[in-house]
Amino acid sequence: MEKQIVEQVHDETEQSPDNNGLEPVEHVFVERDRRKFPRRAARFSTSITLANKERLSGRTRDVSERGVSVLLPVNLKPESLVIIELLISYRDIHKRVKFLGIVKHRSSVSVDGYTVGIQIKDAPEAVTTFFSAFANKEL
Repeated sequence: MEKQIVEQVHDETEQSPDNNGLEPVEHVFVERDRRKFPRRAARFSTSITLANKERLSGRTRDVSERGVSVLLPVNLKPESLVIIELLISYRDIHKRVKFLGIVKHRSSVSVDGYTVGIQIKDAPEAVTTFFSAFANKEL
């Protein structure tokens, strides 16, 4: 999805006699959505196990077919490997899933904690199938 943003700026190299010697110049910027896969809001209880065996509790914010965005009490270092356990409860689906993930994005602090983007590195096919169907609103 692309969104055009148009702004007028003054370029000091383009002088004109009217307007204090500055000519307005129009610049067009194209903003691209950096996400490759659709996302869907989801509030699943989450447990994250770090490399040092420390466990963190959190809650997902959204899910895509390739990862999850999780609200945690602490920020995680990018490229860290983590084990994620989700307690999925959606309509008639109630199950616990577990997979290996890699931290790809972390946000600044908010009142609720830190939002951390985790990409699926290794997961059973049933997990990726569910995430894909859920994110694409096929469930």
